Amino acid sequence: MERSEFKKLLKDIYADNIVTPAEIETLQMAVDIQEESLLGKLGRLGKHGTLGALAASFQVVVQLLQQTLLEVRKGKLKGKEKKQVADFVRANLDLFSANLKAFSRH
Repeated sequence: MERSEFKKLLKDIYADNIVTPAEIETLQMAVDIQEESLLGKLGRLGKHGTLGALAASFQVVVQLLQQTLLEVRKGKLKGKEKKQVADFVRANLDLFSANLKAFSRH
């Protein structure tokens, strides 16, 4: 899936300001298809290289993020702690974005 197609999918999902588990599954399937296509084409960098490890790490991160946020939602954290978790997650997402900008320049 091209980036523009993925962004359109995101726009459609965000249109009602509600993201459902089914929509998360749709996004995950789109990412999985892109991942399989890309990793198969890249030889040593791909499936058994650094990109393959990164892809596996992303899957773990997504699972841990979902689990953590569900625990927070179920009341295991209160007020200030919830905000600290949200700030921590957003800071790490910002770090991902900054790395992408810094290291993907041509």
